[in-house]
Amino acid sequence: MSAPFAPKQALKFDPRYLLKLSAGLTRSVADQIVSNHIPPLSKTSRIHDNGCGAGEVAKALVEHNAVPAGATIAATDINTTFLDELNKALEENKSWPIESQVMDATALTYPDSIFALSVTNMVFANVKDDVATAKHIYRTLAPGGTGIVSVWKDSPWINITIDAHYRTRGSDAPLPPPLAASLYSVDHLSKALKSAEIENVQYEDIVVYGNMTDVKEWATIAWSFLARPPDGWTQADEDNWDKAIGIIVNDLINGDFTHEENGVYKVKMIATAAIFKK
Repeated sequence: MSAPFAPKQALKFDPRYLLKLSAGLTRSVADQIVSNHIPPLSKTSRIHDNGCGAGEVAKALVEHNAVPAGATIAATDINTTFLDELNKALEENKSWPIESQVMDATALTYPDSIFALSVTNMVFANVKDDVATAKHIYRTLAPGGTGIVSVWKDSPWINITIDAHYRTRGSDAPLPPPLAASLYSVDHLSKALKSAEIENVQYEDIVVYGNMTDVKEWATIAWSFLARPPDGWTQADEDNWDKAIGIIVNDLINGDFTHEENGVYKVKMIATAAIFKK
């Protein structure tokens, strides 16, 4: 069987591209969560970086000296590609109190009531069941423990990629799954937490800036990995590739959410962190 068609311009998968795609934004959110929103921790605290990706929250905790001696971090994700990146970092930093494990955020296998802190950073848009995910976070928190869940409130780089989708494929073209998932909102999160019977939730906005040194490269990464249609790439996608990239680049450079500093484009994004206690 022949391989599915792909435009000749489309990049082949490499986890390093996904790190470039985030433009440091996920880590920036993690840094602000750690700096401003985590509770005091003790030497017996167990911490969960839930849906950890490449371990952005876990790394932020360690690098901000927020983990007392004796405390431990469990970093879990269903995506082994991201965990491989984290494990490389752990091999190079054997003193970090981080243990990684493959685990689905919708079906955590940890026992009840063990974590003093659970942080789920930019994960809810990609889980198959957000209510189940919320229930497992709450279930695994120790009494008095803190749960923090972040999602994007305003993500213009997604909006401009969606703009390129409709302008090159037509207004009735179904959104590619990654772009559709990226529309997950604070309202969706609020409903999921309520359905999980989590109460007294405090919502805090977090403003971050992504750094893009090569806007065209970023646009190519975004279109390659976010814009594959539900039924697969077509010849029309190859024919319109340069047009789509041009739309994204133009929208990035000229958007009111972007400014340029010394050749680096700073892209403003706003996240919201939902914070609650058990």
